[in-house]
This record gives sequence, C-alpha cells and structure tokens, in this order.
Amino acid sequence: MTTITDLDRPVKMLTLLGSMWSTIYVGKDFLVTRTDGKLRIAKQNHADLVAAGDMISRFLIPLYHTEKWYALQLTESELSEAFAIWHFDDEDLPDFDAAPGFTFDQPIITGSIGTTKPANLANTVMITDRMTDATVMLMRDIDYLIVESENAIVFRNNPFDNPDIPTEKIFEDGEVVDRTMVLWMYQAEFDWDLLYNHFGYVIKLDLPTSDDYKTLINIIMDCIVRATSQVDAERLIATTYGIPLVSSYSEQVEDVREDANELLVVTDKAVYGHTRASTALVAEDDEVRLGQSLSDAVTIYELRRGTVRPSTAAITVPVGMVSPAVGGELVWANDEVPVTVTGAAGQERVEWPLGGASTAVAAFWELTHQRRLIYGDSLYDLLVAEYGAVPATINPMHFLIDNVLRNNAFLVVIQRSGISQDAINTEIDSLLRKIMPPHCLVLIVIEMAALSGDVTLGASTNAGFGIGYGMEPLAGSVSGMSGRINMW
Repeated sequence: MTTITDLDRPVKMLTLLGSMWSTIYVGKDFLVTRTDGKLRIAKQNHADLVAAGDMISRFLIPLYHTEKWYALQLTESELSEAFAIWHFDDEDLPDFDAAPGFTFDQPIITGSIGTTKPANLANTVMITDRMTDATVMLMRDIDYLIVESENAIVFRNNPFDNPDIPTEKIFEDGEVVDRTMVLWMYQAEFDWDLLYNHFGYVIKLDLPTSDDYKTLINIIMDCIVRATSQVDAERLIATTYGIPLVSSYSEQVEDVREDANELLVVTDKAVYGHTRASTALVAEDDEVRLGQSLSDAVTIYELRRGTVRPSTAAITVPVGMVSPAVGGELVWANDEVPVTVTGAAGQERVEWPLGGASTAVAAFWELTHQRRLIYGDSLYDLLVAEYGAVPATINPMHFLIDNVLRNNAFLVVIQRSGISQDAINTEIDSLLRKIMPPHCLVLIVIEMAALSGDVTLGASTNAGFGIGYGMEPLAGSVSGMSGRINMW
C-alpha cells in the first residue's frame, strides 16, 4: 500500500514557496508540473533512504529494491515473436489429438511479442504510457507476462500497434527505419540479492529471493542467538516444504473451507493456505497455538514419550547413527518378528530380522555381540533383566524408540500431497544441522499415497481379446547379487 504524503501534492508544496506561485503566477501549470517531477525524485530518494535503514534489520529488510517509476525503452526492430506463451484468447488451443506436431510437454509457439526484460527485474504491477494522465495501462498477467525462464517481458499485443502510445521515428538517410517508445513500469521491483548479501552469506544459505527464504534466515539466526526450541525446528521444516503453521501465540479458527486452489484455514489473525489434497485437523471455534499444524500435511511426534503413530511402517537408521563399520542403513520395521538366540551359556547371541543390505545387518549384529567384551553385559542379559526371559518376538521399531530414540529424537511425517508447489528447493538436513544440537535427531518421513484402480478388459468370456505371453526374466546380477532380474 502506497502512503500519500506532501511529496505527492505539488500544488501544496508550491504554496509553501508563496501564494503567488500557486494562485497568481500565469505560468503556474508549468511550475506545478516541474515541482511534481522534482517531488517524484525526492520521494524515490526518501524511499531508498528508508530501505537502507531497514536493511540493518533482518526482520525489516525488503526483499527487493523498488523503483516508483522505471523507464522501459522499446525498439520495434528488437521485439521478438519467438516466445512459447499461450495467448489468453487463443480460439483453437491444441487438444493433443492426432494432429501432427503436437507434443503434450511442449507449448506451441503462438507468436507472442516480447523483449528482454531489464536486468534483475522481478515484478511490476502495471505498465503505462506516461506517469501522469496515462491513456494506456497494461496489467500484469492480463496484458503482459514476466517470464523468468525466457528472461523476457511478453506482451499480449504489440505495443507499437496501439495508436494511443506515443512513438518516435528513427531516420536513416531520410528514410524511417525503425520506431522507439518509452513505457513506464510502476512499482518495479528488482532482485539485488539483498537477503543473501546482507544476512544469508553469514549462514552460507543462498536461495532464490522469497518470503520463505527470509523466514529461514530469521529462524536459523534466532536459534544461533538464543538456542533452538522445538517450535524453531517445526517452523523450519514446515517453511521448507511450504506448509503453514500457526504464526501467533494464540489464535481462534473462524472458518475452514476450500476454494478453487487451496484448503483455507481462517483464524482471527491470519489465513493459512494448504494444498487441496490436505485434510484439516481443526474446525470452527477451535483455539490453536504457536507452531501447531492445521492439517495432516505435517504431523510431529515426540518420541521421548516412547510412542509413535501406529501406521508408521518403519524407521531407517542412517550410518551416522551407528558405527561406520556397519557400512549401510538399517531398517527397523513396525512389525512383530521372531527373536533368535544362539551360542552356549554365557555366550548367548540375540538377533532378529532387520531391513537393509545383508552385509550391513550382519556387521551390526556382530558389533552388538562384541559389546559384551566392552560393557560386560550382552543384549541377551539386558532382555532377560527387562522381561524375565528373551521374548519369542519383538517389534524392532518400538524397541528402537523405547531404548534409543526416546530421549533426543522426534519424528516428522509429511504427506507428499501436502507439499506446496512453491516449496523451497534445498537440502533440509543441512538446515536442520545448523540449528539442532549434536545429540538431537530429527527423523523425516515423506509419505506418498498409492494409486489404485480397476481395469475392465471386456466380457467374462474375454471375447475379442487375444492371449499374449510376456518375456521370461533375464539372468544377471545387480550390485554383486546374482539371480534372475525381472526385466520385461
């Protein structure tokens, strides 16, 4: 929102110089116009000064440098029609039928007219033919597009075909060889990498400019200054995946509804947008707290309570959590598996099935048995002390949570369908390592919904369908394991 000040009132400013200039002087129209121009320059300088002051604060720093008005000079001969942009009013869009030349992942060149955009231009809400008393106003996404992939501004119609926009002819040897025009971009925003150049470089985090990038910078720096809380970790995870959490200490839900694009949770302080595939976990009149998840897009379980969501199929333990001698990940399934006891009395070895490479599993159990020599007690002794005898079956995942993860870990379950299309494309593990204490662990599980359906081939007699045969599996080896490979 633009604030109106005396810098926007040239007549008032002229009056301050004396009533003669604003009421009596015959050429006051010229003075008003000239004063208006000077005030526009002063207003831009004032905005730059305010922005410079805001850049000291990581909370107030603007995302972009803003020019109130920016001159866009066009030369007719430099405009290009080779832009793959759909016209808004194309009468015959392709339907990818048998017509030749149509490929579903390749847009059709429609002859849209465009030119290279000014360096670092990120956005401008409107383009006009002049700053005052404009006769032509072009609106973004209606009359023109800023196409980052093409580094271009693409117009719906050729500006030089508009008789209301003044042009200037270019002569060569007395002949008109080209035309130029000047359009004015209102509130033009330029991406000067302000976030990275002022704060992002400190934490070695370089991402495309966005509100979420700024939020991540502040979360990480907050943690560096005052230590990390669980809410900080939750906010970082949710921000990275584009999933909103409650942003205030206390809010009340006023409405939950779907629009054409999103699932909306409306509170008395904010509106939180989720993907349409998400399911709301709150209802009208519910009170929600800071950091709370409003949908099933992200759910956080504190393993210190020794419990976990029943539908979690398994937890994978990376090499970094065990000895490097293991050499691979281990999968602890959420299922009852048999416990095997071998060895003579006093040398009992206890094992149960684990997922992962067979060499890694064997190395893990060998390392576990060797711990008897270090600590004096074996896994067999500990199980007998706990249960009175070695149980016949055990749940590996529950055992892992009860005995290893319950003191310093929590589980984050994210629905793939709940991840925003605008999610930040970065490695979340590196971000978490910046804020989490070395002894703390965050386990992230991304769940993808399985697709299922039925295909009816025909009548029960299979009339009209022939019987075919598939290829036999090939013989070969994968990663040193010989066998039959299901390649069809």
